[in-house]
Formats: sequence, C-alpha cells, structure tokens
Amino acid sequence: MGVFCRKCLVPVLALFAPAAFSAAGFSEAPSFADYRKVGRVLQPYSRNAESGTYGVTLRVEGSAVKTLAEGRICSAGRLRGYGRYVIVDHGHGWHSLYSNLARIDVQTGQRIQRGAALGLARHKRLFLVVSYRGNPINPSDIKRREVTG
Repeated sequence: MGVFCRKCLVPVLALFAPAAFSAAGFSEAPSFADYRKVGRVLQPYSRNAESGTYGVTLRVEGSAVKTLAEGRICSAGRLRGYGRYVIVDHGHGWHSLYSNLARIDVQTGQRIQRGAALGLARHKRLFLVVSYRGNPINPSDIKRREVTG
C-alpha cells in the first residue's frame, strides 16, 4: 500500500462513507469536464452504498491513464477493492482518484500537469472518483474553474 498524507486520507475514507453533497458551479473546481474523452462510460456516476460505487467506470481508449487536471500526487499504491490507484491533490480541497491500474508511473509528492500519464489501465477499465473536501462528486456536475494564481 502507498503512503498516505493526511489530506489524502480524507478522500479515500470518504469513498466508504460519503455524505450528500453537490459541487455544481464551484469557482475553485478544477476542470474535469473532459473526463468522458478518456473513454466510454461503462457505469455512470453512482452513490450506491450497497454496491460501494461512488464514481464513474470508464473503458479507456488505449491503456494510458492521464490526469484530468494539474496537481500533486498525494498517494499511490494498492487499496483493497480498488487495486492499484493514484490520488491527485488539485488544491482547494479537490482530489481525484484513478484506480484499477495495471501499472503506476508516478510517485507520491510528484507535481503533474493536466494530461500527464499516471500509469496503465488494467483491462482498459478505469474507475474515477472526484471529491471535494472528502465528498465524492459527479464529475459532470463540476462546471468551471475560475481560480487564478
């Protein structure tokens, strides 16, 4: 398992007990609008506690998994039920988790730009969770980023 920083532990724990939350129109949100360009949506966003699904499952084009927004690698490793994963801290309380990876190509603490390769998807399937302050968010609900500096 990877090394967790305190800030990254919150979004991981939230995957198991999320609270109701909506992030539509948050001005500090990174732009996750093109998450559908990563691949075809196999399972749309769901907050089903029974199935444990709080994100989106995508069939990726090719096998490279790239980050949707710039940030810092907060944690990378293995997590039961998620396999190999990478968590990116985008600042202002925003995180994204990419799991079901066959290989991880980044290290904890590394700064990355939008579109940077994180690793390879296992069986061309990717599980994506976007969270704000530890609460999973439907990436389709995040409208824009207006933060400067």
